[in-house]
Amino acid sequence: MEETQITMNELATMIASGFEAVDKRFEAVDKRFEAVDKRFEAVDDRFDSMDTKFSNMISNLKSEMNSRFDEVKSEISNLRSEVNRLSTRTKEDTDALGGDILKINKRLDELEKKVASFSPA
Repeated sequence: MEETQITMNELATMIASGFEAVDKRFEAVDKRFEAVDKRFEAVDDRFDSMDTKFSNMISNLKSEMNSRFDEVKSEISNLRSEVNRLSTRTKEDTDALGGDILKINKRLDELEKKVASFSPA
Protein backbone atom coordinates (compact mmCIF):
# COMPACT_ATOMS: atom_id res chain seq x y z
CA MET A 1 0.00 0.00 0.00
CA GLU A 2 2.90 2.21 0.54
CA GLU A 3 3.80 2.04 -3.10
CA THR A 4 0.41 3.36 -4.04
CA GLN A 5 0.81 6.27 -1.69
CA ILE A 6 4.17 7.13 -3.16
CA THR A 7 2.64 7.02 -6.56
CA MET A 8 -0.09 9.34 -5.29
CA ASN A 9 2.51 11.71 -3.90
CA GLU A 10 4.36 11.63 -7.17
CA LEU A 11 1.12 12.24 -9.02
CA ALA A 12 0.29 15.16 -6.72
CA THR A 13 3.75 16.59 -7.29
CA MET A 14 3.38 16.21 -11.04
CA ILE A 15 -0.01 17.94 -10.98
CA ALA A 16 1.33 20.71 -8.78
CA SER A 17 4.31 21.25 -11.08
CA GLY A 18 1.95 21.27 -14.06
CA PHE A 19 -0.14 23.99 -12.42
CA GLU A 20 3.01 25.92 -11.61
CA ALA A 21 3.99 25.79 -15.28
CA VAL A 22 0.51 26.96 -16.30
CA ASP A 23 0.67 29.72 -13.68
CA LYS A 24 4.04 30.84 -15.04
CA ARG A 25 2.64 30.88 -18.57
CA PHE A 26 -0.35 32.94 -17.44
CA GLU A 27 2.00 35.33 -15.65
CA ALA A 28 4.01 35.70 -18.86
CA VAL A 29 0.81 36.31 -20.86
CA ASP A 30 -0.37 38.84 -18.24
CA LYS A 31 2.96 40.68 -18.52
CA ARG A 32 2.60 40.78 -22.30
CA PHE A 33 -0.96 42.12 -21.98
CA GLU A 34 0.27 44.72 -19.51
CA ALA A 35 2.95 45.78 -21.99
CA VAL A 36 0.34 45.98 -24.77
CA ASP A 37 -1.98 47.96 -22.47
CA LYS A 38 0.85 50.41 -21.74
CA ARG A 39 1.47 50.81 -25.46
CA PHE A 40 -2.24 51.47 -26.06
CA GLU A 41 -2.26 53.98 -23.21
CA ALA A 42 0.72 55.74 -24.79
CA VAL A 43 -1.04 55.79 -28.18
CA ASP A 44 -4.21 57.04 -26.50
CA ASP A 45 -2.23 59.81 -24.79
CA ARG A 46 -0.69 60.76 -28.13
CA PHE A 47 -4.15 60.91 -29.73
CA ASP A 48 -5.40 63.07 -26.86
CA SER A 49 -2.41 65.35 -27.30
CA MET A 50 -2.99 65.58 -31.04
CA ASP A 51 -6.70 66.25 -30.47
CA THR A 52 -5.82 69.10 -28.11
CA LYS A 53 -3.29 70.52 -30.56
CA PHE A 54 -5.74 70.33 -33.46
CA SER A 55 -8.50 71.88 -31.36
CA ASN A 56 -6.18 74.74 -30.42
CA MET A 57 -5.06 75.19 -34.02
CA ILE A 58 -8.65 75.26 -35.26
CA SER A 59 -9.65 77.69 -32.52
CA ASN A 60 -6.72 79.98 -33.37
CA LEU A 61 -7.51 79.74 -37.07
CA LYS A 62 -11.17 80.62 -36.46
CA SER A 63 -10.16 83.55 -34.30
CA GLU A 64 -7.71 84.84 -36.90
CA MET A 65 -10.23 84.39 -39.71
CA ASN A 66 -12.93 86.23 -37.74
CA SER A 67 -10.50 89.05 -37.03
CA ARG A 68 -9.56 89.34 -40.69
CA PHE A 69 -13.21 89.15 -41.78
CA ASP A 70 -13.97 91.97 -39.35
CA GLU A 71 -11.16 94.02 -40.89
CA VAL A 72 -12.48 93.34 -44.41
CA LYS A 73 -16.04 94.22 -43.33
CA SER A 74 -14.76 97.46 -41.83
CA GLU A 75 -12.86 98.32 -45.00
CA ILE A 76 -15.93 97.55 -47.14
CA SER A 77 -18.06 99.72 -44.87
CA ASN A 78 -15.52 102.57 -45.16
CA LEU A 79 -15.42 102.20 -48.94
CA ARG A 80 -19.22 102.14 -49.13
CA SER A 81 -19.38 105.35 -47.08
CA GLU A 82 -16.77 106.99 -49.29
CA VAL A 83 -18.58 105.94 -52.49
CA ASN A 84 -21.87 107.29 -51.10
CA ARG A 85 -20.19 110.57 -50.13
CA LEU A 86 -18.59 110.91 -53.57
CA SER A 87 -21.85 110.01 -55.29
CA THR A 88 -23.72 112.67 -53.30
CA ARG A 89 -21.00 115.23 -54.00
CA THR A 90 -20.96 114.38 -57.71
CA LYS A 91 -24.75 114.72 -57.91
CA GLU A 92 -24.62 118.06 -56.07
CA ASP A 93 -21.81 119.30 -58.32
CA THR A 94 -23.61 118.12 -61.45
CA ASP A 95 -26.85 119.78 -60.35
CA ALA A 96 -24.99 122.99 -59.55
CA LEU A 97 -23.18 122.95 -62.88
CA GLY A 98 -26.45 122.30 -64.71
CA GLY A 99 -27.95 125.37 -63.06
CA ASP A 100 -24.83 127.43 -63.83
CA ILE A 101 -24.91 126.31 -67.47
CA LEU A 102 -28.57 127.36 -67.77
CA LYS A 103 -27.72 130.77 -66.25
CA ILE A 104 -24.77 131.18 -68.61
CA ASN A 105 -26.92 130.21 -71.62
CA LYS A 106 -29.54 132.73 -70.54
CA ARG A 107 -26.95 135.50 -70.17
CA LEU A 108 -25.41 134.53 -73.51
CA ASP A 109 -28.84 134.82 -75.17
CA GLU A 110 -29.31 138.26 -73.61
CA LEU A 111 -25.86 139.38 -74.73
CA GLU A 112 -26.48 138.09 -78.26
CA LYS A 113 -29.74 140.09 -78.36
CA LYS A 114 -27.96 143.24 -77.17
CA VAL A 115 -25.19 142.75 -79.69
CA ALA A 116 -27.75 142.14 -82.41
CA SER A 117 -29.57 145.31 -81.44
CA PHE A 118 -26.35 147.36 -81.88
CA SER A 119 -25.55 145.93 -85.25
CA PRO A 120 -26.92 147.69 -88.29
CA ALA A 121 -28.73 145.17 -90.29
